[in-house]
Amino acid sequence: MSINLGVLSIVPCVNKPPGPDSRCDDEAFSLANPDICPQEQVFIIKPGVALICELASVKLRAFTVANGIETDVTADAIFTTSDDSIVLVSAMSGDATGVSHGDATITATYVTPEGVIQTAQAQLTVLAGQHCCDDVTVAIMVLVDQTKSMSQSFGTGYSTKLVYAKAAATALINSVNENKDYVGLEKFTKTSNTLLSAPTQSKAAAAALVPSIIQTQIDTSFYDAMVTGMAALDLVNADRKLLVIISDGEDTTDTYATYNPLVLANDFRAAGGIILCLGVRAHGPGYNFLSAIATGGFFINAYQDTAAASLSYLNNLKSYICGGDCEEDGDEYDYRGSLCYSDLANWDLGDVALVINTALDPVNPLYLTGCVDLLGNGFFDTLPNNGLYVDLVSDTNPSGIFNPLMVSKAKYSLTATKEYRLALQIAGNQLINAQSHVQVKVVAVASGTEILNNVVLITDFTQGFQSYGWTFVAPNTEDVKITIMQTTASANLSVTQSGQRAGALLNEVKFDNVTDGVNLLNETFNTENSTYIGPKCGAGSALDNGNYVPTYSYYGCYGDGCLDTPPISQLQDPHPLPNLELGTSSGLYSSTQNGCAPACATGFIDIGWPLSATTQTPGDKFETVIQLAAAKSIKRWAVTFDRYWSQMNNPTPTALALEGSTNGSTWVSLDLQTQIVSGVAGLKLIFTLASESAAYQYFRASIGDDPDDTSTDEVLSLEVYITPTNPICKTAAAYGYSQSQAISNALQAAIGAAKAEQNCVQLFSASEIYTADDGSTGSGAADSLNSLAEAQAIASAAAEAAAVP
Repeated sequence: MSINLGVLSIVPCVNKPPGPDSRCDDEAFSLANPDICPQEQVFIIKPGVALICELASVKLRAFTVANGIETDVTADAIFTTSDDSIVLVSAMSGDATGVSHGDATITATYVTPEGVIQTAQAQLTVLAGQHCCDDVTVAIMVLVDQTKSMSQSFGTGYSTKLVYAKAAATALINSVNENKDYVGLEKFTKTSNTLLSAPTQSKAAAAALVPSIIQTQIDTSFYDAMVTGMAALDLVNADRKLLVIISDGEDTTDTYATYNPLVLANDFRAAGGIILCLGVRAHGPGYNFLSAIATGGFFINAYQDTAAASLSYLNNLKSYICGGDCEEDGDEYDYRGSLCYSDLANWDLGDVALVINTALDPVNPLYLTGCVDLLGNGFFDTLPNNGLYVDLVSDTNPSGIFNPLMVSKAKYSLTATKEYRLALQIAGNQLINAQSHVQVKVVAVASGTEILNNVVLITDFTQGFQSYGWTFVAPNTEDVKITIMQTTASANLSVTQSGQRAGALLNEVKFDNVTDGVNLLNETFNTENSTYIGPKCGAGSALDNGNYVPTYSYYGCYGDGCLDTPPISQLQDPHPLPNLELGTSSGLYSSTQNGCAPACATGFIDIGWPLSATTQTPGDKFETVIQLAAAKSIKRWAVTFDRYWSQMNNPTPTALALEGSTNGSTWVSLDLQTQIVSGVAGLKLIFTLASESAAYQYFRASIGDDPDDTSTDEVLSLEVYITPTNPICKTAAAYGYSQSQAISNALQAAIGAAKAEQNCVQLFSASEIYTADDGSTGSGAADSLNSLAEAQAIASAAAEAAAVP
């Protein structure tokens, strides 16, 4: 009997990813379950919204956001502007400058490593006037989360998340300019949201209500709280409205099918509102939520390592919308950029006749005098961190004229047969996709003979500053001048469709007599256009013909400062606490675990204590005493010198001693160091006891155990490192998509919480051997809290000292 099986098809076995989980259609589930619903990479510009004055600048930065991690990709992004008559933007750096009143969109384009093109946009509004924020009113509503998850520990001096949140709210409220702006306060939970203060111009009244926000054990929901806050802002007649949410983001909302805070946030932003979120040890779903509802670049996450910086960002981010004080302290002279600048210290601008004659031909000039743009130091600063530099084609020159010719004012005397070198730093124009030709000449004054004539061709308008140089031998003994000019085939212009002109950038000119090793010119442009900057607040004085003329300013007397650059990349809390309010729990397993952090190898830095700067009488000990709150045992101690001992013409101290006491009067010797290695200022020397000490409440350190020791006038700090007698343990709860994953997540969270409380210090240790010329050897060992390199350097010095007789 036979069986007909028909046609058999053989296909390779491949792993086929599962289809999308339908639960991910709900944004609440998607944010709460990134493992099930992977978040697509988002591309943003910081800040996403900004108001700037005419001729003022703002630094824009580009970031990718993926799986809760922000990455700065500014260096790999290209920036463009929708209207260069309103805002100019550097293609590579993202620095934007307001040109004239109006609105413009800045677009950043980024190509991912996978070849995917992503774009992001920021909206910039240029306001008229130097003090343009004077007439812009800002209304701010501060929403503080008082739910049960905020009862967890924060650290770094703040007992709980809520304590930190209240400190942040108080600082923000107190930084408001109440002369023109408004601030209100709201507290919220899942079951209630209370408007403590409608937006008011009395910041003291609003700040006084912060202490009334007390801890609850109620879960969280954001929708109703946001509705109440937005409604309060709607009642205020303000130019800009800012909703500030201070929370860990944890939420028990299972679905956003009906009341979706993300849609609410989108509508608010579309109407011109800005949402600023301060995460309080946010991680996981809470971090994802706060990042999603914040306006681009207006999300900050505070945890132990970033607590202080986050408060500064919170207060100063509002300056992007005229809610802060961006004026400098002023009452000083500074070197500033200027458009159409013709008063260069070392260069005339104009006719080629300047090379030969002392003045222009008034009848038939070969080139119009024109001007250049002096850029940098925050003024149209397309290549920041380069001081002042020159745009060889000023956009303010009349259309159709030749580009200006830069001619050195000084004449340089050349000697026949000697070698000379001329070098320049030149960059692309950074604004217009056009080539630049820069012609550089060295011309004899008497005859007009061109001794050097070279052209630099810049094909990439985004090129940064690069050095170009030429060496030549002087044919005759004669005086010469240097000329620099951008020349272009199309009427010497770089032109866009809107008629904008921009030239190559010149940053440095050096002229050297190579034969004799003499520098003839070292031009950096950094001391051009000395400008008096009035005070941002109160009376100042300007020097006028030798007399001080008082000036007064009352702008900027209120409000907090501005940001030099947008906030850095934000990260989730690296030591996440248990999620007490994890919503969307369908299909998840839960577990509660106890986890312990082992005793620290290095212990805690308990205290740093400076010894007074006094002169020691030879033969006397120089000492200080630490009193701890309770008796502790120690394993290590450290001292830090303030400068080289050798710089003081004093010998290295013969000894450093440490003693312990239970009562402050009876002392027990704990350590005596007699081979001391001197170090640079701030170098910390760490010593390890032979065994862990008994518990003492008092510790005493002394310099100079030898009556002949003459070391004087030294300042050092003393630190003791306390080793915990028992491991620290914590309990944490967590969820997972399997029971084993839930157990693992809970255990990691518990250990992370224990380590966060333990605050261990990493210790770097090194051992070195040194062999002297006579064959003698020495060994040294050292510890460092800073780096392995420092430990190795200290150990090497000790080994060498031990080897040399």
